[in-house]
Amino acid sequence: MASYKWPPKIDKELSYESWRKDIEIWSKLTDLSKKKQALAIHLSLDGRAKVATSEIEVRDLEADNGLGKLDDLFLVDEGRRQFTAFQDLYNLRRQGDGNVREFVAEFEHTYFKFTKQGMTLPDSVLAFMLLASCNLSDNEQQLVMSAISDVSLKNMKGALSRIFHVQSSGQIHKTVMGDVKSEPVLLGGGCDD
Repeated sequence: MASYKWPPKIDKELSYESWRKDIEIWSKLTDLSKKKQALAIHLSLDGRAKVATSEIEVRDLEADNGLGKLDDLFLVDEGRRQFTAFQDLYNLRRQGDGNVREFVAEFEHTYFKFTKQGMTLPDSVLAFMLLASCNLSDNEQQLVMSAISDVSLKNMKGALSRIFHVQSSGQIHKTVMGDVKSEPVLLGGGCDD
């Protein structure tokens, strides 16, 4: 249990970066001096994390940059963090019966984590990634695309919101606009009569 005196525990479900942010907040709230904060964090760890920090000398943990020593030990290099954030965004897919609105929020959160790694995507690319990751049928994708005139993330989210709504059962239903039907079109010259 974290308190102002004791730092938050690292959770297996939590990434190091998320835990590190909790530690930053704790370090602003605690009465412990900077020289004692890394020591307290070491004492709060268990398992492999405790073994790893045991390799750091006590005098190094007591230094004003003791938390930096922990970062050196645990923080994955920038390239791997960026690739992981990219993969999370690229591979994100809505389950077939999942709530579209909830998925849009999940997509935005995943993109937020992507941007925290110093990367961004053009707005139209982001809009198309959202549409693709919604895992819609071809007809549903056509319906969404026909509902927007200018491709942007804001417009894509608006079209998805208008077209899909969630009933209490959690199932996705289309609004009054039914399925889009594809029909062949004949192209060619005019009729010679």
